[in-house]
Amino acid sequence: SFAATIIKIVYGFNIETTGDAYVAGMERVLAELEAFTPGKYLVDVLPALRFIPSWVPGAGFQKTFARARQITLEIMEALYTRTQEGMVGFGATPADTHS
Repeated sequence: SFAATIIKIVYGFNIETTGDAYVAGMERVLAELEAFTPGKYLVDVLPALRFIPSWVPGAGFQKTFARARQITLEIMEALYTRTQEGMVGFGATPADTHS
């Protein structure tokens, strides 16, 4: 799959394309980001609406993007941690991975 190829290139490890937690997470993000469909929200036409609080009626796009951002950050952190562990496994010390 495309996600497995990207993870291999960027992070340097193979993943199982069926049932893998990373791929499932990426699919969840893509489902959330269906919101990127042009014209789906009024904020596409009036960019100033991005500053209104999420509790205001009609500002549901902010909650959608917040969920997608949270999922994305969780996946990035998990992939980063796995890459660090792989680096330590190849002889690097934990101090080397922080620089």
